[in-house]
Amino acid sequence: KEEPKPEQPTGAFENPMKSINKTEAMNKVKEKAKKDFQDDYMTQNFVAEEQSKAFDFLNSIEIKSQEELNVMKNALKDFSNDFMTAKFVYEEQMKAKNKQG
Repeated sequence: KEEPKPEQPTGAFENPMKSINKTEAMNKVKEKAKKDFQDDYMTQNFVAEEQSKAFDFLNSIEIKSQEELNVMKNALKDFSNDFMTAKFVYEEQMKAKNKQG
């Protein structure tokens, strides 16, 4: 009897975060933080850490519907390499969607 492959997503919807290379994305985040907060190393580090946490959070979401996939894609398109904002938008959009039933 064939065992299902564990790396296969359970649903038919692939999280678009899976196609983003974290190392490359974090390098872009760090470069932007250096420009935005020149000589403020504490803030640069804080931004990098928070962006990394938001990246991991978004990457761990299991997409269960086309609507959820659309929300994720739009958040990532509108805020590329700003995972904190993309996470906020995704969460708020899903809350609003859930209120509608």
